[in-house]
Amino acid sequence: MSIAPGAAAPLQPASATLEIEHPKPSFPSDHRAAATSRQRLLETPIEFVCSASFDATAMEQQARQTLTDLMTQDPLDGDLPQYLPGHLARLCECSRLDPPEEKRLFRTMNFLKFRAQERRLQIREDQPAPELLAAIEEDLQNAERVRNHIIRANTRLVFSVIRKFVNPQHSFDDLLSDGIFTLIRAVDKFDTDRGFRFSTYAYRAITSNTCRKIANRQKELARQAASANPLIHESLESPTPSGMNEQTWTQLNDVLMQLIQRLDRREQLILRSRHALGSHRTTHTFQDLANRLGISKERVRQLEHRAVQKLRNWAAEQAVQDLVDPVLT
Repeated sequence: MSIAPGAAAPLQPASATLEIEHPKPSFPSDHRAAATSRQRLLETPIEFVCSASFDATAMEQQARQTLTDLMTQDPLDGDLPQYLPGHLARLCECSRLDPPEEKRLFRTMNFLKFRAQERRLQIREDQPAPELLAAIEEDLQNAERVRNHIIRANTRLVFSVIRKFVNPQHSFDDLLSDGIFTLIRAVDKFDTDRGFRFSTYAYRAITSNTCRKIANRQKELARQAASANPLIHESLESPTPSGMNEQTWTQLNDVLMQLIQRLDRREQLILRSRHALGSHRTTHTFQDLANRLGISKERVRQLEHRAVQKLRNWAAEQAVQDLVDPVLT
């Protein structure tokens, strides 16, 4: 179209002649999410078991090699527990750890947490330090990867312990959830520098926690029965774990008897008689024992208290105090 000189150009629709530049949207929610994530990363406690080896340069190399090995490791094809259904047996697909590998994995996991903590201490509140935050998050993610591998490699230990306690009152699934939780806590607390295998430490922890759960459950059932039948109330006043089934009580005795053998003969008699341990299937009063031993009732009470304190101290040394407490309370 031609336009005469001096004539005004015809108006065109704005959409045909102008490119409207829209302002770039801001995402305050993203900023808030990033700030929240940063705050969480800085405030969440990092639990780890410290070691003098963390200061060594070799620890950095070991951590890198361990993570590389985990990335290329294949799951176990066979050697799965035959007594478990398929969905549970698959939880045991990870190979068992030999002592050197176990030690290396635990040290790597704790070193990564230690390094994350050290890096976190370098961050100042007035500086974002995004690269440092990314390194901390990577350390924690890698530590979690190692931790999960240790848990999977020891899951079959939970199965082997709790299956001994299964009965009509305590199902396998009920005990399994507590057993797995105890295993996870044991992984977080285990110290390789103490010189024994993790399986020893975890076995004690799982066994004692399972026994405590069963004892507490039996006491609760007994209280419920007592509320329906006042005649049962008197038996609940005694320190014996009322209502505990024969199988569970035998398993408790196997562990307790090893500790009780360290007491002198009089203390053993009092403790077994008062708490129905070993061959004693009924509890005896302080007066019964006083008549039998030819001492005062108060003296029997003192001897029992002393014996219980000894057992608890010895149990604490062996990390099985949770097993003793439910029986002797």
